Amino acid sequence: LIEKLPIGVSFLSPYPDFLTFTFVVISSALVAWGVRESTFLNTVFTTVNLLTLVIVIATGSFYVDFDNWSISKDKIPEQDDSGKAVKAGEGGFMPFGVSGIMAGAARCFYGYVGFDAVATTGEEAKKPKRDIPLALLFSVIVVTVAYVSGASIVTLMLPYYLQDE
Repeated sequence: LIEKLPIGVSFLSPYPDFLTFTFVVISSALVAWGVRESTFLNTVFTTVNLLTLVIVIATGSFYVDFDNWSISKDKIPEQDDSGKAVKAGEGGFMPFGVSGIMAGAARCFYGYVGFDAVATTGEEAKKPKRDIPLALLFSVIVVTVAYVSGASIVTLMLPYYLQDE
């Protein structure tokens, strides 16, 4: 396929991804078709996303190593298996300090984008004075639990210095 349809741009894939293209076209058609269909599609995607996270957390909990949260700097290898230098920070619980926490928080920010949709659809709620705050609170709790549990399991399964690849 690369020989037949070369792209030749460094920041793109070397070949066209027809499966993804088809998926995007079908998703766009469903969204354009109507609100009910796009809501159903959104529910399906959210369910698949949360199920994937639950599976990672459930299976990952069998491979937890609490020593990954307290690795001292002298136990960190200079290079990984491929010979690439390891960016390890200072070791310990917060190996990159406050700047590492802020970088992680900036990435988590995108999980909280979209809560304004709860407020804009409030006109369709039967009891908006009660339902909108509850929906916002429930959404924030679910996203926070998902991020914290996912990040905790992943960092407990694999040392942090091996995850930046």
